[in-house]
Amino acid sequence: VLPPSGGVGSPRVSVAGSVTRVIFPADRADEAVVVARGRAHFRLRFGGIFTGSIPDSIPAVGLLRDLRPIAAAGGSAFECAIAPEAVGFRLLQDVIGRRVTLELHEERQPNVEAFAPEGADGARALRVVVLDPGHGGADAGVTASGVQEKHLTLALARLLKGELERRLSCQVVLTRSDDRAVTAIERAEIANRARADLVLSLHLDGFADARARGATCYSPPATFAGQGEGVAGARAPAPVVLLPWREVATRHAVQSRALAEAVLSALELRGQGPTRLRERLPYNLLGVNAPGLLLECATLTSPGDRERVTQEEGLRQLAATLADGVASYQRNR
Repeated sequence: VLPPSGGVGSPRVSVAGSVTRVIFPADRADEAVVVARGRAHFRLRFGGIFTGSIPDSIPAVGLLRDLRPIAAAGGSAFECAIAPEAVGFRLLQDVIGRRVTLELHEERQPNVEAFAPEGADGARALRVVVLDPGHGGADAGVTASGVQEKHLTLALARLLKGELERRLSCQVVLTRSDDRAVTAIERAEIANRARADLVLSLHLDGFADARARGATCYSPPATFAGQGEGVAGARAPAPVVLLPWREVATRHAVQSRALAEAVLSALELRGQGPTRLRERLPYNLLGVNAPGLLLECATLTSPGDRERVTQEEGLRQLAATLADGVASYQRNR
């Protein structure tokens, strides 16, 4: 018995010139979404259940190196390892033909999307993680049906602190541990004095339209930040550039983008999306000298999201999912 989203059949891989295609038969092709864009861990999620099998072999001449199913809540998902010479991809959703085609391109084309910037290989050191519960004091943040964002972000930070300390054996520092106001400069000073290896600013979103839901991540722009940061393909050392202190987070933009990919992928795969990524330097990361994100973990004005995060178990699951994303970022594999 299949769910309303139906099933996903056995993928087929073909190579034509500089283009490699991976074709997935899917009853609801419109529900397919890319949840991670890095070449090493490129991930697709489908609403339907996987009823097929993975090909025994993959053409050696193509851009696809590996393809495997991975766990996902309420559907199915696949992870691809893509050759470094691939420059971009397209996801084609054929609703009438009931198939989804992932095209991998070796040459740049107008409608081809770029992969996420890539950092150096190997596990990342996470000795100190700073969690920044948004708002506090007179600043309540988003308020919906009597629920205030400032209280939920602090409760989430406390739960996430325990998860990270247990899983990663790292030191976790909170920018606030009670209901008080903390300025953006004070938050940056706390993170920098702790010599943070990673900063997560935790928030909850709000929209006038109650149908809006899911999570949104704000990451410093990584499109220009690759050279000199260990990005695959960098050919020359980056010149010395003096950055204004407010923009220092941009020097960690590639790592921040990798963190965003890991965290948003975890949210999507556990059914806590949909997710959105915005490449812009958020206010709460001004002056922060570390990889970091501002994460709108859910939408408080959405009845479904609000019910989930205001329940003890729902908030615990959200903290566990965020810890999964951070752990995946730390492993870098």
